[in-house]
Amino acid sequence: MNPHNPVAIRDQVLLAATDLGLGRGLDPVLDPWPMSRRGGTALFLTMLQDRLPSWLNRLNGLSGQPAADPIGVLTAAAISTIDFFAEMQTAGLGTFGSISELIRVRRALSTHGLTYGLAIEPLARYLRLQQTAGRIGDGDPEEIAELLLAGCFSQAFEELIFGADLMAPRPARAARLVHSLRLDLG
Repeated sequence: MNPHNPVAIRDQVLLAATDLGLGRGLDPVLDPWPMSRRGGTALFLTMLQDRLPSWLNRLNGLSGQPAADPIGVLTAAAISTIDFFAEMQTAGLGTFGSISELIRVRRALSTHGLTYGLAIEPLARYLRLQQTAGRIGDGDPEEIAELLLAGCFSQAFEELIFGADLMAPRPARAARLVHSLRLDLG
């Protein structure tokens, strides 16, 4: 699968849905049942099919952005990532509530190459470019990317549990996350 091709990513989500017995259930034309009758897993996969390609496209586009402000670029990426995780966690509540269904979905996604690595790779590539240009300090780009993604996931989860209205705005939290990476700007 080409992680830079939104159509290929959507196709992989559809294949995972087919593995779970939902293939046609993600297409409202082929399956006229309301989403509520198709269950939480169908909702989650429908949202994933819609949101994952554009989010990965944004992350893959980081390396082509002007490099004058890596902190600003990473903060924008963190905001986008928190947005994505917040939507996906909300959509996945019906799936995540059942450990057996979660395991089924996890296996189906993994079988079709839809893993966390799809997001780590473009962030790490951007970080390596910034390191080579001397704009940020040394550090393992994959580990830094994982930390940023984990922080974004945590922020989205805290919004889900405690309420976004009780938290600082996403841009402020994203900036704090990027600052906490201690990238030692050059």
